[in-house]
Amino acid sequence: MWRLQAGQRSFGSRCPSPFEAVISALYNPTMAAIAFGKRLLGRVDSVRSKYHVATLFWHFCYLPLIPLGSYIVLEHSMSGMTMTFRGIRIPVSIKSWAIAWLRTLLVFPLVMAVVGLITFPLEGGKYMKGYFFLIAIFVLISFLMFGLYLVPGIGRATVARQTTIANIVNKSLGANTVMVSTFDMHN
Repeated sequence: MWRLQAGQRSFGSRCPSPFEAVISALYNPTMAAIAFGKRLLGRVDSVRSKYHVATLFWHFCYLPLIPLGSYIVLEHSMSGMTMTFRGIRIPVSIKSWAIAWLRTLLVFPLVMAVVGLITFPLEGGKYMKGYFFLIAIFVLISFLMFGLYLVPGIGRATVARQTTIANIVNKSLGANTVMVSTFDMHN
C-alpha cells in the first residue's frame, strides 16, 4: 500500500505511476541525515543468539547522548524506523555504555582511513611506509569496531556471565519483561 510520508506530494486516492513515485522519493525532505530518538546501542554479552545486553540511549544522529537503562534483550525487530524489543531491565551496564561510545567515536577515524587508503595510491607510490602504517591503522580500527563482537568477555559472554544472565532471565521471565517500541524522528 502506498503511504504518504511527510513532505511528499499527495496523489489523492489513486496509486502513483512508477515515474511519479521515483520523482516524489527523490524530492522527499525526510531523507535528510538528522535523526533523533531512542535506540539500543552497545550490544555486548551475547549468549548463543538467544539474548544479549544492550543500553537504550536517547541519541542524536546515532550519537548516544543519555543512557536510559540497560536491558537483557530477548528479542528485537525493526519495522521502518520503529524498533521493538522485549527485554529485562538491569542496572546500567558500563561495558555496554563504553562499547556504544567506542563504536560511535571510531566512525570518523574509520572513514578517514578509508579515504587515505583510496588516495595514497594516487600519489604514485612515494609514501609506501605511510601506506602500510595506514593499513595497520585501518585493521586496528576495524577490529575495535567489528571484531569486539567475537571477543569473549566483551561481545560474547563468558561462561560465568552467561550463567548470571541466564539466572536473571529465568527469575524474571514473564513478570519483569518489558516490551518497548522506539521511533526515530527524522528531519
